[in-house]
Formats: sequence, C-alpha cells, structure tokens
Amino acid sequence: MSTHEKGMHPGAVWRKVDLQIHTPRDPQWQGSPHLPGGTDATEIARAQWADNFVDECLNRGLSAIAITDHHDACMVNYVKIAIDRRFPDVSPIWLFPGMEVTCRDAVQCLVLFDSETEPALWRRLFGGHLQNIDEPGLDDATNPQATQCGKDIEAFIESVMGDSKLAERCIILPHASNDGAHKSMLRQGFAPRFAQLPFDGVYTDKPFDGLQDGVKRKIYGEVADWGRRRRGIIPTGDNRHADYARLGNRPCWIRLGEPTVEALRQAVLADTARIAYQQPTLPSHRILSLHVSSSLTGATFSVSFNDGFNSIIGGRGSGKSSVLEYLRFGLGRSAIDTSNEEDVRQRDQALIEQTLEGGFVAVDLERDGVRERWTRNGDTREQILVTCFDGTGPDSLTIDAAQQRFRARAFYQKQLSTIVLDRERAAEQITGIAAAEVVDKRRVVEREIAAAQRAVQSAYQKVIEFWLAENQHAQSEAAVADLVRRRDAVGEKIQQFDLSLASRKAIEEAPTYRLARALLHESNLKIAQDMRTLEKTAEALTSVSTDGLDALAAEFEELVPMLMAARTAKQEFVSGLSAALAALHEFSRASSQSSVLFERRFASFERRHEAAVREQSAAADLLQEAARLDTEFQTATASERSSRARMIGLADATTGLEEARAALSSKVGELSTILGEAATQVEIMSGGTLRAHVSKESRPLEYVQAYAQLFEGNRIRDVQSKCELRAEALATNQGAWDAVCNELLDVRRIQIKTGSIAGELPAAARNSIKEIFFEELTPQQSKQVYEKINDFMVTRFLCAITMDFISFEYKDGKQFIPFAQASPGQQASALLNLLLNQEAGTLIIDQPEDDLDNKVIMSIAQLLQVTKRRRQLIFATHNPNLVVNGDADKIIALRPGFSNSTDAADDARITIQDDGAIETPSIRDAVTEIMEGGKEAFELRSRKYSF
Repeated sequence: MSTHEKGMHPGAVWRKVDLQIHTPRDPQWQGSPHLPGGTDATEIARAQWADNFVDECLNRGLSAIAITDHHDACMVNYVKIAIDRRFPDVSPIWLFPGMEVTCRDAVQCLVLFDSETEPALWRRLFGGHLQNIDEPGLDDATNPQATQCGKDIEAFIESVMGDSKLAERCIILPHASNDGAHKSMLRQGFAPRFAQLPFDGVYTDKPFDGLQDGVKRKIYGEVADWGRRRRGIIPTGDNRHADYARLGNRPCWIRLGEPTVEALRQAVLADTARIAYQQPTLPSHRILSLHVSSSLTGATFSVSFNDGFNSIIGGRGSGKSSVLEYLRFGLGRSAIDTSNEEDVRQRDQALIEQTLEGGFVAVDLERDGVRERWTRNGDTREQILVTCFDGTGPDSLTIDAAQQRFRARAFYQKQLSTIVLDRERAAEQITGIAAAEVVDKRRVVEREIAAAQRAVQSAYQKVIEFWLAENQHAQSEAAVADLVRRRDAVGEKIQQFDLSLASRKAIEEAPTYRLARALLHESNLKIAQDMRTLEKTAEALTSVSTDGLDALAAEFEELVPMLMAARTAKQEFVSGLSAALAALHEFSRASSQSSVLFERRFASFERRHEAAVREQSAAADLLQEAARLDTEFQTATASERSSRARMIGLADATTGLEEARAALSSKVGELSTILGEAATQVEIMSGGTLRAHVSKESRPLEYVQAYAQLFEGNRIRDVQSKCELRAEALATNQGAWDAVCNELLDVRRIQIKTGSIAGELPAAARNSIKEIFFEELTPQQSKQVYEKINDFMVTRFLCAITMDFISFEYKDGKQFIPFAQASPGQQASALLNLLLNQEAGTLIIDQPEDDLDNKVIMSIAQLLQVTKRRRQLIFATHNPNLVVNGDADKIIALRPGFSNSTDAADDARITIQDDGAIETPSIRDAVTEIMEGGKEAFELRSRKYSF
C-alpha cells in the first residue's frame, strides 16, 4: 500500500495502464527465446528481461501494468524486483499481479491482485479454483499451453468470490469484444449469464474506438436482454512480442488512488469519471495545496488537492467551512474581500481577523504550467506575495489582481439558494455565474471600457483647452482692435506737429520695423521648436520596427513582403526626415542671416527715429505714448497669433470628444454582446432548467450617482428619489442621456466664456439646468447647481454608463417563471447544474447539498462524475451521495483537534484525520463512519430497504 504524509495523499490520479501483458513464459511468446530458470545464468537472463521490460513501460508512459500469463504468475516477482531495484523509494509504475484464465465455456477472463499481494495468495487459485490446472514449475521455460480451467465463467467467479481470502484482494474482468471475437463473453446464448453475473468491468483486446456500438451498449446496460447493469471497459494490449509492438497500444488511462484491485473496482464502477480512452488533460488553472498557520489550525496545517473532485468531510465543528475560508482568503476571495459593508459575513470575517493574527495562509497553485506559491499574512492582508517554484519573485499582487489572475469561483453555505434575497447584488452574482466561461473576454472589454472612459476624460480636457483658446483668441482680437484704434488716434495727433519729411517718415515706419523684428524673433523660435518635434517624431515612430520578425523570415515566407516593405518605409522615412531637418537647418541659417542683416538696418532706423523724436520735443509725450502702444500692439498681435494657432490645432477637439463618447458606447455594446453569448449557453448548460437574457439597468446606478452628486445640498425635497426617477426616465429614452451631457457641456462653455461663476446666473445656463433637472428650480437652487458644475462633474456625467446584466427564468413544469419566484431549493439546484456544466476554473462550494432534495442530489452526483474531468472541484459536504456516487478523487476527513501543549500557537483545533481516494481503506472507513453513521447503520438501512 502506498504511504503519504497525512494531508498529502494525491487522491486518485490518471495513470496510463495496460492490464494484459505476457512474458517469455507464455507459450505464444514471439521474437525471442523463452526464459527457463534455476541456474545463475538463466536467472540473470530473466532479471535482464525484466529490466528491459520496465524500460519499455517507461518509454510508453505506462504507470500501471499487470503481468497476465495464462494460468501462471511466475514472472511477476522478476518484474517487481526490477521495479524496486530501479525505484527503491517511490515507483512511477504500479504492478498488479495477474493471470489470464480460460473457462470451460471458452470465455477468457483476467484475474488481477493487489500490488502487494504475496505469491501464496494467487497460488490459491490452483487446484480448487483452477480445477484442471496445476501450478507450473517455476524453472520451466514456458507455462503449459492454455487449457480450460474446468469451470464455466459463472462457477469460476462464484468460486473465487466465495474464497474469503481471495475475494477482497482480487478482481475478475471477463473478456468482451465484437461479435464473433475469440473467447469473448459477448456471444450468442450468453446474454442471461452476462446480465446476472456479479462483475463490474470487462477487458477487451481492441481499442475502445474499435468496439462496435452495439457491443458498447450491451456492456453499458443499454440492451435489456444483456442486463441493465453498467460495466466499465478496459482495453488491453495483450502483448506477447519481444518488440513490444502491442505494449500499451490500446489507449487507456484510469484514475487510481491506490495500487489495489479496489481502486480498479472503483474505476469500473465510475467509468465515466475514471476511465479515459484519450490522454486526459489537467485543468490549466488548479490549486495544488494549502498551508495555514493560525490559532485554529496550529502552526503547520497542510493539505494537498487533487486536480479533479475534492471532498472535505467531517462532523459538525470539525472545521470544514474554516478550511474553505482559509483557502478563499489565500486566493483573495474571502469574506473580507468580497462582502459589501451592508452584507458582512461576520463569522467568516471574525475567523480571519481573530485566528490569523501573526499567522498566514499559503496556497500553491498552477497556472498554465507555471507553479506559484501565494502567501497572504493575517497582519498585512492588503496584498498577496507570489513566488514561483523556479525561485523568481516574490511579486506583490493586489487583491483585485489576484482575483483576476487565478480563475476560481467560491460560494458559501446556502449562498446558491439565497442569491436573489440580496437585491443589491443579485444581478451581479447571477451575471458572474452565467458569464463565468467568458470571464476573460469580459475582463478585457471591461478594461477597454475603463480605457475608453479615460479617453473621454482626455478628449474633454482638449475641448476645455479649445474653449479656453477660443476665448483667449476672442479677447486677443478685441485687444488688437482696441490698440489699433488708440494707436491711430495718437498718430493723428502727432501729424498735427510740424515735422521734417525724414522725421515724419521715421515715425510712420516705426510700427512696421518693430513688427518685422518681432516676427523674425518669433520665426526663429518656431524653427527651433519644429526641429525638436521632428527629432522626437523620429524617436517615437515604431511602425517601421521589425524587431523579432527578421529572425522568423526564414521560417515564414509570408513575412518577407512585409519586411521588405518595412525596410523601404524606414529608408523613405529616414530619407524624408533627413531632408526635412536639412531644410529646417537651411531655413534656420537663412532666418539667422536675415535677422543679422535686419538688425543692422533696424539699428540705422533707431538712430533716425531717435533724431525725429529729438527734432520735435513738443511731441515727446505723444511719441512715447505711440511707442508704448506700439509695444503693446506687438504683444497683443503675438498673443492673437498664438491663440489662433492653438485654436486651429485644437479644432478637432469637439469631434474628438464625440468620437471618444461613441467609442465608449461601442465598448459597452461589446460587453452586452459578450453577455448575450453567455446567456445563450445558459439553457443548454442548465439542462433546460434555466433560460437567460441580457437586461439593462432600469435605473442606472451611475446615472443616479452623478445626479445625486450634482444636486445634493440644494434643499430639494426627496432629491434621491427624484434623481432615481430621472435616471429611470433617461434610461428608457435612447439618446436622452447624451442630451443631458450636451446641456452640461453648454453650461461649462458658458462658464469659461464668462470667465467666472460669480454674479448673476446667465439665462442660457438657467435654461440648460432646467433641461438637465426634473422640475422647476428656484433661482437660488439653479445658482447653486451652476456653481457646482465643474470639470470633474461634467466628466462624471460623460463617463456614466448603463451596466448590462444577465437575468434568469426558471422552468417550473412546462412554463418559465422569474428566477426570484422559484423556491430556494429550485434556485440552488438550477445554479449548481449550471456551474457544474461550465469549465470556468476551480469551483469551491461549502455544503452544496443545502436546500437540495435527495433526488436532485443523485442527479448532481452523476453530473459531478462528468464535470471533474474538466475542472477542479473543492466541496465541503455532509452528503455521502455527493462523495461516493460523485466519485470524489480525493477525500479529506477532518476532526476537531486536541493538544496538551501550553503554547496556544500549537493548540490545533482543526486536524486531518485521514486523506486519500475512496479506495484508501482508512478513507472508506471514515466515509462510512462520518457520513453513513457507521457500517452497522448502513447495513441496517440496506436491510430495511430490502436491498
């Protein structure tokens, strides 16, 4: 029997098997000599064959094999010794001793024994059970040619099962194959016996796909004449060739928890869950183990999890729910992470807050082949430290990031039957369940919605900049016009003085000279700015980069045209950029040269202008005023040019905001489409029990919140309810919310245009506020609302969206009713059916049987056998039907712990009683005792039911 540290039993895991393998002792062995024994040389030859055979099994990925020579088990020990010699500690290969038996009615069967069975046990077959066959001599080269054992298949099975020492240590698998197959039990006249015989599985020397459909239906109990009892099918290689051509060539994988025939029996009893004919795949995301240090578990509580169905069992108070809460805490999904303030699971929160002080939870998990340990301390709960098994890390994850990184869904006790009681979260919870399989798509679109909202905010800021530039440009134009009038008036006054022609000309030319000088200076600044822009553009341009693709061109010829075009584009870009920079440099040189020449001319003019001023001292004050106005004029015109350029550069800001708002709306529509895809699958996945459709918020929360924030504090009676009614009205009218947002934009533009929110409320703003709100406001209320409109408030409205959700209908009889009208039991069973038909990461549920009747539980148990092939399940349960009939791959039995230690940290109140697969003897006893009330209670119920 395999041994594991308590808590670390792997449970039933997939093993590739071949349970019918012959050795050179078989008379029909081909390709190499038979192997006699008895001498040192022959014993060495047998040992060498066994070593080579083990190598061949490893090469073919076999991890459970059976040696089944006809009426002979001589070579079993040689193979066992070879395995033990190769793997002295833990062997990757389980060896089942066995024999192939031919019954008197020409039906063959395999008799397989526990891996650790002593030879004395299987030798009990000779004589009484194999009536006509004596045990072969151990040193003979071959065993006798296959002969009939002297009993029909019924008598042989009854004889072996009546032997108390054999019955619990062996399993008999009759041969079953296509019509007319050699020594198959599926032959004419065998139907009554096949229907009545007490065996649970058959073997076939054909691949599963090679069996006729009619044959499978007979074995699976779907043909009445052949009985209604389902049997499992185990294909075997029946290899008897030295080249091992047929070793493991009939694909078969079986979930086995122990190297015992009881494990094989459990497999054929639950063949839909435990036998596969194509290589099974493990869940891409799965939990490997849990480690807890707490005042409840002590310093070292560790338990591993199987990749399939894990059941945590134990009496009341044994800590099942606490272990699940620790697991949820390690994954960032505990009560302190997911509960709203109004919906606090106080008991679960107290568990974390009180028992993890100074402690921690560590969860080992695997994501797409990468193994990680997530550690979360009880004192610093805001983050999870992630360390990879390859030694990299640790990295810190936020709780939100952790929830997104590892796919899992976790439900508390009775949560499935009480979802609709919490109206605030019912839609969110149901949507999460229905859309679990599209969660990755949903998260991508939700991130894109958040990015689109940020884009709206950025686009709005550009609109503000455009309005400011527009306002500044209007002010600059007005300032320039004012200065022109004042400058012309001063000029007319100067004309009244008697000046020489030269002085008059110098004074008249002054504005033109100063304008030219200012424009030259401005031009030089712009040239330098454009040169920096071009240089930055060269650095920022990435479209012509082919990093990483060049190395792939030799392998993918389709990439060659694109790479050639990229090189050409890069050359053209570099050439064009160089030409543009060269032109700017030439422009700069010419501008500088012009500036030098102009400065010489300007200096000459300045001397003439100063002479003109001195000539007419009487006009000195006017001339100074003209010079001052001229300077102001140059500044004003420069500002006007700058604001005009900025306004032109931002001319598409309004269009950009419209496009950003449309993009946000489009992303919200994409999310609705994704939810729609999920909704269409609900009816199929729930077995027709549920019907789903996508609904929009009738009273959009973000609308209500935006309105409430804008209008709070204005002494409006029942403002919250009015905001809700207004949001509801807007949600039913397509385009109405956009109209409200446009009114807000108009108000904000008025604020920027007036430059202040103080003073009297503009009439246009008053009209817009009236359109935005839902009733006539007093002048004071309108003024208060006007003063609260700012950029933050406007973006709050612009980014508000309606959230779509999935709603359910329940099929009650022949008609569908609203999900909320179904009973708690109906709700829970429907949701559990839906969850178990999905493939959306690890599913963790505390006592799912609550609110389910036993008839529903049996259907759930059957579904569990299928579901656990696709996803990891971790349930805490009191119901034996879920554990036994659901074929749990690993069972963890808990019991309240006791400690004599004076150190509270070592006083564990949760301990692991046992863990393993159903076939693990201690686990079978624990299930019987804990879940069935003991063997006597179970047997008494059986008698009372007359089973």
